[in-house]
Amino acid sequence: MAVLVRFPNLNARQRSLVEEALQKPGAVLTFQSYQNEHQITYVTARADLLDLLARGILQETKLGKQRAFLPSEDLPNRVTLSKK
Repeated sequence: MAVLVRFPNLNARQRSLVEEALQKPGAVLTFQSYQNEHQITYVTARADLLDLLARGILQETKLGKQRAFLPSEDLPNRVTLSKK
């Protein structure tokens, strides 16, 4: 499994999301989709995604009236992966 060198303090869910986002740069996430995928509360899903937004890993968009998130266009340049 790859380790995010530039963001070592991300939790396992966030690291998983970043690795997946690198593979699927057009993926759109919502609080609810992330919540369902990881079987976590809405509050935890919201905290995780907003933290990634604040770090510049995700960018925000709208999906109808719902907040949605896409990987940052420069995500590959923002992260450094190291194999462990």
